[in-house]
Amino acid sequence: MKKNKTTLILIGILLILTLLYFFAPSSKTSLNTSETAFKIKDTASVVNITITQTLDSKPIDTLVLSKKSGEWFVNGSYPALQPAINYLLTVLERIQVREPIHQNAQQNARNYLADNNLHIEIQQVIEGETETKAYFIGTATPDKQGTIALLQGASNPFIVEIPGQHGQIAPIFSTEPNVWRENVLVNIHPDNIEFVSVQQQKDDSNFMLQRLAPNQPLLLQNQSNTDTNKTQHYLKTFTKLYAQAFINDLMPNGLDSLKKLRKPDIIFTIKPFHNSPQILNLYYRPETPNNYLGFLSNSKELLIVQQPIINPYFLPRKYFVK
Repeated sequence: MKKNKTTLILIGILLILTLLYFFAPSSKTSLNTSETAFKIKDTASVVNITITQTLDSKPIDTLVLSKKSGEWFVNGSYPALQPAINYLLTVLERIQVREPIHQNAQQNARNYLADNNLHIEIQQVIEGETETKAYFIGTATPDKQGTIALLQGASNPFIVEIPGQHGQIAPIFSTEPNVWRENVLVNIHPDNIEFVSVQQQKDDSNFMLQRLAPNQPLLLQNQSNTDTNKTQHYLKTFTKLYAQAFINDLMPNGLDSLKKLRKPDIIFTIKPFHNSPQILNLYYRPETPNNYLGFLSNSKELLIVQQPIINPYFLPRKYFVK
């Protein structure tokens, strides 16, 4: 009798569990897909991403990332940092709904998103047709593991996440251009260099290497016995030269003040064939001896250049003499 009673209890438990399995509401199956389709399935088709930040109902900043001929640009002007673009595209591909927002909190979430948000607009070209998806990114959830978001045109906001990534999503969508810019100073292929010159305060450190055609070796100006093996090795060291940072935002009047204060300590010029020279003006920083302040002559931006990156190009003239 006791055994039968135990069996009946077990059957009853199994029956309850079965009923719960088949009839309990599922957040995944009950969600309206038209309101949860945040993902971009084909990120290769993305050609434009516009991020607009709104605070207290006022748009305060906008950033545009656009792809032209396979290359990404920031605000239509500056080459973008490709690893940053790749990460952003991965986020667009993986962003998903974690769970709905409780009904009692829906209106509060909508009100918040109406006044404070990051508006993300993504344009794709698919089979020659332009398609647009847009959504609003808001604040993080109390546990900091999700973010409130709302698809443009949808009625209900949701909590979204990036699978495998902890923390809120909003910082990924920065409207600060320097976050996205590739900090390239000089990008000339070695085969295309016509001449290189370095002008410093010390005369023995000044030199110019030049040639008349791409298939010729670089020769020291006004020097008959140039060591062409060394100039050829020097030429091969040229790759993309990067700045550490652009700092106009930190020092709005810094460039004008620097120009008025003194002449550059180093002028580094690289001239490609059939194009204008790129001239980098550098200034020593006694307070920070590991880097220079500088600017490109065709630019109005103040920048920081690390000495270990740029100093190997400032060899003494005698190095190239046999």
